[in-house]
Amino acid sequence: MSHELETNFRGASIAPNAILLDPLDIGDIADNERHNITYDAFGQNPTLHSEPRRFQRAYGGGKENAPELKQQPVTAAYVEALSEELVRRTRDSKFRASVTKELERGSPTERAQVLLGRVYQVTWLLLP
Repeated sequence: MSHELETNFRGASIAPNAILLDPLDIGDIADNERHNITYDAFGQNPTLHSEPRRFQRAYGGGKENAPELKQQPVTAAYVEALSEELVRRTRDSKFRASVTKELERGSPTERAQVLLGRVYQVTWLLLP
């Protein structure tokens, strides 16, 4: 799997070989556990397995087949609100120990990035 990712990265072919899924298709997930999504070799029939739910559609093949995404201007106010929400949600979860005094002293961008990585095991990409 990592070999395929590296090959596609080096060949600038990640987008045509990836699928995009709309998380709103399956609704809220009520815990912070790991959840697996599988799909067939053609990138179709994506299914969340922890509570079996199917995504309505998988989008693959690059930008021309991508869904229309909600556009959100990434302003200082947006990052501040996101950071505050992540801190609040983390304090209310089993990951509360991740909200350290050092984290609280960080900038909103740092707080969001750290919590996205530590708690949600994701990162964000800000693209032009």
